[in-house]
Amino acid sequence: MKKFNIISILCLLAFFSCRKDGFESIVTVEEAPPEILVRNTLRGKVVAENGDPIQNAFVTVRQYSTITDANGNFKFEKIDVPGEGGLVTVDLPNHFKATKFINFSADGSSYSQITVLEKGTLQIFDNRNASTIDVAGGAKINFSPNSLVTSSGVAFNEDVGIYTRYLDPLAENLGEIMPGQLTGIDEDGNEFALATYGMVVFELESEDGQTLDLAEGVTAEMRMPIPPELAGTAPEEIPLWQFDLDEEQWLLKGKCIKEGGYYVGKVTGSGFWNCDVALPAICLSGTILNEDSTFASYVKVVVEDLTDNFIYWGYTDSLGFFCGSVPQAAPLRITIYDHCDNELYTEEIGPFGDDFELPTIYLDEIVNEYLLTISGTIGHCISNDVPNGHVAVRYPGNLRVFPFSGGGFTIPIGLKCTDFPEMEITTYSSSQFLSSEPFIHNTFDDLTLMQDYMCDTIVDTIHLNVDNIDYWIAPTKWSLKPNTTTDWLILESVVPYGEVKIELRDYTGEGQYDVNAFLNITNESLFPQYPDLRASSPDITVMVTEDNGNFIKGTVTGNAKDPMGTEFPIEINFVVRKAP
Repeated sequence: MKKFNIISILCLLAFFSCRKDGFESIVTVEEAPPEILVRNTLRGKVVAENGDPIQNAFVTVRQYSTITDANGNFKFEKIDVPGEGGLVTVDLPNHFKATKFINFSADGSSYSQITVLEKGTLQIFDNRNASTIDVAGGAKINFSPNSLVTSSGVAFNEDVGIYTRYLDPLAENLGEIMPGQLTGIDEDGNEFALATYGMVVFELESEDGQTLDLAEGVTAEMRMPIPPELAGTAPEEIPLWQFDLDEEQWLLKGKCIKEGGYYVGKVTGSGFWNCDVALPAICLSGTILNEDSTFASYVKVVVEDLTDNFIYWGYTDSLGFFCGSVPQAAPLRITIYDHCDNELYTEEIGPFGDDFELPTIYLDEIVNEYLLTISGTIGHCISNDVPNGHVAVRYPGNLRVFPFSGGGFTIPIGLKCTDFPEMEITTYSSSQFLSSEPFIHNTFDDLTLMQDYMCDTIVDTIHLNVDNIDYWIAPTKWSLKPNTTTDWLILESVVPYGEVKIELRDYTGEGQYDVNAFLNITNESLFPQYPDLRASSPDITVMVTEDNGNFIKGTVTGNAKDPMGTEFPIEINFVVRKAP
C-alpha cells in the first residue's frame, strides 16, 4: 500500500529557570523518510474505449516519456521509479488526460493497459450569465455568471466551451476509464478505499483554445445522478473527492448532499470529481501462476467489494505478482482475465482485517504469449495500381486497424491469451470503394499474403454526406452495453487515426431516436480527409431501419459542428456489422 508522508517541524521549546545554567532548549524535527527508488522495466498499452490500440499517444512516468507504436504499445527500459508505486500518465488530443497507478517491482517488469477517455461533444455557454450544462448520462453542472478566469488569473466574460463526461459507477468498464485507482486521502493524510456513487470530469476553454477555470474562491454546483440500484442504500451525505495529479490520489474536497435522485457538491475547478463513501483500506496482494507453475505475467486482476461499489483493476508483473488497496473487513471477489477477455479464475475471498497476501493462485490453463507478423502486397483488382489503405484484423472482442502505403505492409501482432484466436484479415483501399476478400488465419504462424487484390465492394460501412460532399469509412463494429436503466448501443466505423461513432444511450431496437443520440466524428489521417464533427439530439435524428443477427442499418440526419463551432448539414447511411 502506498504510504503518504507529511513533513512537520515541531516548535522550539525553551525552558527558563533560576538555575545558573540559564535555559535548556529542546528541538524535535520529524523528517520525511527518503524516497526509495527501484530499477524497473514498464511495458504497457494505450487503447481507446472500444479497445482499439492508440498510436502516437504521449506516455509519461516521472521524468521519463515516450510515445506509443502502431499497436498502442510503449516500454520504459530499466527506469528508476518509487518502490511504493506511481502514476503512468497518457496525453492525447481530444481526450482527457488518462492516469493509472502502477505497483513497481525491482524483481521484474510491470505492465498496464491504459484506456483514454474521449472528451465528447463540445458545449458552448455564455459566462456572462448563469448557465446549466447537461452532461450525457444525467449529470449537471451549474455555473454562476462571470465565474471564470484564464490560466493567468484574468477574468474571462465571453462564450466558453466545455467538455464533460459522466462515469456511471455501475459501468462494467469503470476500472478501465477512471483515473488512478479508487483510493483517497483526507486532510490528515489518512488513506481510504473509495466506494463510488459516480464521477464527472470537465474541462473549460475559450473559443481560441485558451485554458479556463473557476476563479479562486468560486465554486460551481455539480449534480450527480444516483443510479436506481444504489438509491436505497445511498447515504444522505458522503465525501466529495477530486483527483490530484501531484498527490497521485483522490483528495477530500468537501461533501455531496443527497437531494432527490442526485448527489450535489460544490466543485472548485476542472478535472475529475467523485462522490464516494470512504472505507478503511488494507493492502491485498498475491501471486498468480499458470497451470504448469510458470508465472502468469501481465494478466488482468479485478477485485470487487460485494457490499459497496468498490473495484480494484490492475495487472500482474512479470513474476505474476499484484498488489493494491481494497476495503478492510469486506467480502470480496477476485476475477482474473487474459488479454482476449477470457475469464481464467474467479473466487469469493475475505473479509480481511489487516494487510493480506493471498495463497498462490494456480490457473487451470496456461496464458501464452503470441508474437507474429502479418505481411503482404496489395493491388486494385482492375487498375492494379498501388494504393494507400489499411488492414483490419478481427478476432474475438477486437478490431485492430493498421495503415499501409506503397502497396505493401508488415504488421507485428502481440497477444497474451490462453489460446490463439481465429483472425479475420481484410485490406481496404483509401481511394476506391473496394476491399479484399477476408482471409481466415487460425494458426500461430507468421502470415504472408503474396499478392492480395481489392476487388470486393465494401458491405459494412458508414457513408457520410457533409455539406454535399461524400465520404465513406470502413470497417465497422458494434457493441451493446447494458447500463443501470438503459441499453447503450455504440456503432463505429474505423480507419487509422479516425472514426465515426454513433451512440444511442437508450436503445430499444428498430425505430426513431430524437433523444439520447450522439454523433462523434474524429480524423487525424490524410486518407480519407473527412471533417471532425460533433452533434447530439435534438440537432440530429437517428433512424434504425433494420437490426438482425448480421447487420444494423439506418440513417442519421441533422446538423453537426466542427471544433470551431461552424455548423454543417449532414446525412449518414450506416450498415454496421454485428456478426463476429
